Amino acid sequence: MSEQHGEIVIDPQEVKEMQDFLDGGGDGTDSVIRTYTVEMGNGFEVDIKVCDGDRPFVDPVLFHDGSEVCTIEVSDELCGEYQFYIGGDGGDTFTVIVRERLPSEINTPEMGG
Repeated sequence: MSEQHGEIVIDPQEVKEMQDFLDGGGDGTDSVIRTYTVEMGNGFEVDIKVCDGDRPFVDPVLFHDGSEVCTIEVSDELCGEYQFYIGGDGGDTFTVIVRERLPSEINTPEMGG
């Protein structure tokens, strides 16, 4: 059993725009508005997709070597914790935290600002 952790940090204005979109009504067309990706190691990655539809939603998906291996319940909140389990009991856990960038993290060299 292994546990992998990842984090997606999003600028505050973008979080607000995406959450406002999620809180509004969809236009009925199924489409991906924005995708946030985090590498989890060993060929695994997680996509957190903001999608339009009858109601906008967040679609979290775990991939291995480019192939979808696990999905979890869609959400109406962008920020938060997304946890994927594969392999049953004793299997692997992948946890991704999506959060807003803190003011102290803006324009720091390690954040690429």
